[in-house]
Formats: sequence, C-alpha cells, structure tokens
Amino acid sequence: MADKGANLVVSQHTHCIGCYEQYNNSTLVYGQGNFIFDSHSADFAKTSLLIDIIFENEKPRVEFVPIVKNDDGTIRIADQSESKNILNDFKMRSEQIKDADFLEDAYRRYVLTQYESYLNVLHASDIIFRIINKLVGRGLIFKVYNKRKKLALLNYIECEAH
Repeated sequence: MADKGANLVVSQHTHCIGCYEQYNNSTLVYGQGNFIFDSHSADFAKTSLLIDIIFENEKPRVEFVPIVKNDDGTIRIADQSESKNILNDFKMRSEQIKDADFLEDAYRRYVLTQYESYLNVLHASDIIFRIINKLVGRGLIFKVYNKRKKLALLNYIECEAH
C-alpha cells in the first residue's frame, strides 16, 4: 500500500503493541494492542496505543497515545511513567525489526513456544486424544506427529496448491 502512495498503513491482530517503521514516505504501524480483548490477563494485554493522526499539509503526522487497561476492565490514558515505559519498549522493538537476524531469531523462538499448541489444535475435536494426552502428562502429540507427518503437514501449509 505504501508503494502505491498510502501515507499511513496500520495493521492489527497481534493482541499486543508491535512496532512501527518509516517506509517509502509512509508510516507503517504493526499492532496497537489489546485493550478490548478482556479474556487475556497477561501483561502485554494490559497496554495499547491509540493512534493520533494529525493532518498537516498533505502528509499526516502520527503520534502514539499509550493507554492502560485497569484490573476492573476499564481503560485509561497511561500516566507519565507508564507512557514512557510503553513508548520506550515500542521504539526499541521498532529499532529491532531493522535487523534481519533479530527477526529470524525472534520468530524461531516464538515458534518453539507455540509448536505443541498448534499441533494440538489439529486434534482439538478428538476428545479421547485430549484426555489421554492429559493423563500421560502432555507430549503425546509429538509421538503422533513423527518426522514424516510433520513434513507432510509443512508441505500442506507452505505449498500454494494446497
């Protein structure tokens, strides 16, 4: 979209504050947070950013307004200390995404944290499997998905024809 002339591109669905970058005279924003996702209690789900777009001349200027979800579910503008921490972390991530090695390493670490849960989703409707898996202390999914099955699954995911 930036290559076609958009001054601002905002993406969402990360459920956490992401980062931003300048690209081709455009501001790209990746994730503003999770302030309406009440079922999650992790720290990352308690902070978000509002995007204030100020129109000056032909190019909009973007400012970020940190907000915090209170324990009772209400939302408020972050205080000065919270704002500083939220924006510092936001800016740090925005610098980190410029490093391709950082991105590759962060992605691999994330995948390892999610690997088992993704495989379990494929068996979510199999109640007997879920019960046995719980009884044996988890990990059964790794026996079900041997190397050959994992490679076949990867092929289904990565192959455009599938």
